[in-house]
Amino acid sequence: MLLRTRDTPAQSRLTRSERLHNLRGVFKVPPERVGGIAGRRVVLVDDIMTTGATLDAAAQALRHAGARHICAIVVARTPRAPRQ
Repeated sequence: MLLRTRDTPAQSRLTRSERLHNLRGVFKVPPERVGGIAGRRVVLVDDIMTTGATLDAAAQALRHAGARHICAIVVARTPRAPRQ
């Protein structure tokens, strides 16, 4: 349901603020899929969450497409990246 709009550096070596900036606007919902998201509940699934930057960027794209409610399921949680 989401497309990555550009390549980005790996998140693993970035600080929290760099991660958030790195993924700003990186996901979008293709126009032909908006009808399947608008007004719906959506579940995001992520393998590993550190700062939540990927989930946040994905959720923003889904909100923009009209998702009514977004929740996330994460398999593993790592210590947060250093703050800057």
